Amino acid sequence: MKRVMASISALMVLAVLASTALVPLAQAHAEPQSCTPAIDSTVETAPDKIVCTTTQSMDPDASKLEVFDASGMPVDKGDSAVDLNDPDRKTISVSFDTAKMPEGVYTVKWATLSTEDNEAEEGEFTFTIGSPSGAQPTAAATSAAEPTATVAAPEPTAAPAPSAPATTLPTTGAAMSNLGFVLIALIGLGLVGFGLMGRARR
Repeated sequence: MKRVMASISALMVLAVLASTALVPLAQAHAEPQSCTPAIDSTVETAPDKIVCTTTQSMDPDASKLEVFDASGMPVDKGDSAVDLNDPDRKTISVSFDTAKMPEGVYTVKWATLSTEDNEAEEGEFTFTIGSPSGAQPTAAATSAAEPTATVAAPEPTAAPAPSAPATTLPTTGAAMSNLGFVLIALIGLGLVGFGLMGRARR
């Protein structure tokens, strides 16, 4: 039993060590952690640029951002750069040519090289320019758009038909009920009479 418990304890320790060893691997690479405009967000007007912070430090010479419209045409100014004023080298940005950015969906493609693990990574995300979808019209606009209902003229009411005189029916149920009471009374009297006669004979 002690050997079994020792084996289970050893396996649990190994599992904990393996999980802690995998955490740095899962968090490796310099990936965008937050951006302005935010990832998958909607903004009303085109911003001047997009700024992102990454999970690890980046190599300025091997990291960049590019932005494309729905047709695949670039809309950035090609000045993507890692912010050298950031001592952690985790900030990167690129400027937009806002004249090329009407309402629509835009794709940001990023490529980074981490200086912490020397691993290259790339990916993409989108943001949208325009009014948020699903906006509901105001109550005033809705009421103005709805046509006013017309009130129908009341229809003439028909004169009530003369009611036929009510016919009275014999109260059969009441008569039958009274007859039942009479029969029960007669039977009771008969039983009492038989009882008295029996006593008299004794």
